[in-house]
Amino acid sequence: MLVFEGGGADSEIGAVAFCLRFPEIQGAGFIYVDEVICHSGNSMACWTSNRYHDNCDCVPVPVVGRWVVDDSVRGAHWEGQNPGYDFEELYEKEYLPYHHAGDTPEDVMKRRRAVQRQAKQAEKRNTRKASLDGTLQREKWDAYRSWVENQARLKGIVIDGEVFKLPPKNWEEPPDDWPQDLPILRAIQWNHILFSNVKGGGHLQGYGCIKDRTEFDKEWTPEVIADKLRKLLPLVPYEKIESTGIFVVTDSGIKYAIGFSKSHGIIRVTTFYRMED
Repeated sequence: MLVFEGGGADSEIGAVAFCLRFPEIQGAGFIYVDEVICHSGNSMACWTSNRYHDNCDCVPVPVVGRWVVDDSVRGAHWEGQNPGYDFEELYEKEYLPYHHAGDTPEDVMKRRRAVQRQAKQAEKRNTRKASLDGTLQREKWDAYRSWVENQARLKGIVIDGEVFKLPPKNWEEPPDDWPQDLPILRAIQWNHILFSNVKGGGHLQGYGCIKDRTEFDKEWTPEVIADKLRKLLPLVPYEKIESTGIFVVTDSGIKYAIGFSKSHGIIRVTTFYRMED
């Protein structure tokens, strides 16, 4: 973090703060703490106050140098004492990738944090021992993937990632916005529908070969399948289920089958697939 205490962008002495919480600000440039300087018409980007540093651990460190105007994307580069990190590298890696035209510094920070959260969530999925609802366990999921791989080898099926696919390393969690007034869609049944399990299923394109099942169109992603299921469920009298059952519903000339089970008064979706003509 480069912070000028006064003197404007042509000042020979500034103050650097090493902010471990907000490296994206380090890569963005100076923060002027003197609001008069900020509004003096200086050509450098100016951010007023220290509101970006609430509860951070920045430590001011004096450095000598100046900004030199150039034809880069930022419009200038720093020449002078090394503040302890590669300013240009930080800008390229921690700021520029998250910057869109017209962004404020707050926009950039929000976007970077969102990307980081997604990365952490993906990492958690890779190491999670069970699905969020507890119906799928890592050990059983990995064992089933190995079984599918062995079966493909025995049958001479080449898992090419297109026509024939191996169930993914990580299961798919059910949509988190699933309506509460519809039958429950648990992770174990949702992944049965998409990728198959020992009982059958595998209706996402590329997975039907595992249990010789029909597949949805190639363009149908898990999100599209969930949306179609969500729209078809109100057309089915699932409340009449006593134990288990499958209903057939026609939409735009295509027949779909939806399976249900009922236990202790709770109705769950067990399967969903397109029927063959």
